[in-house]
Amino acid sequence: MKSEFVSTVSHELRTPLTSIAGALGLLNGGALGNLPKPLQEMISIAFKNSQRLSHLINDLLDMEKLVAGKMHLALSLVHLPGLLEQVVNQISGYAQSYGVSVVLSFACPRRLHSGRS
Repeated sequence: MKSEFVSTVSHELRTPLTSIAGALGLLNGGALGNLPKPLQEMISIAFKNSQRLSHLINDLLDMEKLVAGKMHLALSLVHLPGLLEQVVNQISGYAQSYGVSVVLSFACPRRLHSGRS
């Protein structure tokens, strides 16, 4: 019963959120021309948060699929240094807006060794 509730609520939230995110995306992309800077900043924040909320809803749905055994995972090796560099690049702008520096330093070799000859 809980799984069905979570699934229904998630789908019901997704529909209006898609419209909201779409409208904010158009405004953020300049569909109405140049907006005053304070308004542009607020729209940008709202758009980013609508995207974040969408990811959270998708995560909820994914968790329900996992619990129900309806999601299959494909495990694979990941080049961790490359992945960490992507994460740092993605969050650096956000961190800088709060005066925070994100520094990545590696204490391990930058290449993966599979242990095979």
